[in-house]
Amino acid sequence: MTLDPASLTERTFVDLTPGEIAAAYNVAYANYVLPFVVDAAWAASNTPRHDINPHASSVWYTPAGDIAAMAVLGQRGSDGWIGGFGIANDLRGQGLSAWLIDATIANARAAGITRLWLEVITTNAAAIRVYERAGFSHTRTMLVLRSPTDASDDSAEEQMQRIDLHTARIHRASSVDRPAWQRTIPISVDNDMTMGYRAWQTADGSGLLVTVGELPGTRIADLTADTTQAADNLLRH
Repeated sequence: MTLDPASLTERTFVDLTPGEIAAAYNVAYANYVLPFVVDAAWAASNTPRHDINPHASSVWYTPAGDIAAMAVLGQRGSDGWIGGFGIANDLRGQGLSAWLIDATIANARAAGITRLWLEVITTNAAAIRVYERAGFSHTRTMLVLRSPTDASDDSAEEQMQRIDLHTARIHRASSVDRPAWQRTIPISVDNDMTMGYRAWQTADGSGLLVTVGELPGTRIADLTADTTQAADNLLRH
């Protein structure tokens, strides 16, 4: 039986609890190309960390009350980011993805978003087709790298200085390349609510490093440098 999207009920994140939002992520990402399971605590922290607009992010429910689809939108000014997108596993293969991406773009426009970004894993061919048919185009390819943190270099410390997040954001805005949405310091972050973000720059101002979290689970949120030497100092730090 084919589901008619007109029969679905849309609820924005404003009307959902963190637990309900987490449940929607888990349904939308069931059998994803990478394991992805979240809980209410993650859902609550994800909204400010990635500047999710709760008024433009929605979950759709079937007449029986089951989760059918989800689309999450982050927003920074007129820039937007699709931070979650998926159809319930038992409803896939009915062409609902085309409807969902159209609904997502409509919600983005209604929120004042004029430029929309997303990331997709290169092996997720079905999703890539949906996005390309909706008008998205490939901008660049990003690598996700991992390294042990037990090989510190004290000499790099002398060439680094801690800076506040506001200064880091201004520094990054002057760079030519645009960092991925998840690697950008959220606009909701300030010096009273850092959400685990920390920033350093090289003594000569030629490089910037932003990290999130504590060891051993620290992530490099952003790294930009004018020279190879500056990048090396930042990484050894």
